[in-house]
Amino acid sequence: MSGVSNEKLNDRLLFKISSEGTLYISKKATRKFISYRQDTSRKNEAGGILLGRQFENNPDVIVDDITTPLIGDKRSRCQFYRSVSHHKKAVSKWKKSNGTCLYLGLWHSHPEMVPRPSSVDFGDWTNALKHGQYEGNSLFFMIVGIKEICCWQGKSDCNVEKNNKSNYVFDLLKNKNE
Repeated sequence: MSGVSNEKLNDRLLFKISSEGTLYISKKATRKFISYRQDTSRKNEAGGILLGRQFENNPDVIVDDITTPLIGDKRSRCQFYRSVSHHKKAVSKWKKSNGTCLYLGLWHSHPEMVPRPSSVDFGDWTNALKHGQYEGNSLFFMIVGIKEICCWQGKSDCNVEKNNKSNYVFDLLKNKNE
């Protein structure tokens, strides 16, 4: 599991990924991420699935959309349980897209300025890599913090490095009204 670096361009998030490509996060997905920041003590963790596209002979990946909290999820200030409803929604979108809308990974929020994955997060990510059905040889894992959104890439061989050093994203507070 390695950190992924990024830059902001026209309200989209861009991350440089290990395959020499770029992970593009659409404006739509970026806006949804920002809406689930835990910037007050009343907001619980939220999460879902990353949905998008990969291309043959091109290392770039695009996250077009994300699932957001659904019925059956369990949410508290410092915990999120993703229900099977997310899988059902992803399968439905995949079918409607004739197989072009793919499962690309997972996301959730943390009530900290710069989010760091917990041991529970690493366990969840390892489980997704070992048992999930996905195209390609990696998944992406995003954590939405109060000030920053961070992204990690996990490879299908489950070589997970617990690297709390985030190579991250844009400053949400500074760029909020741009």
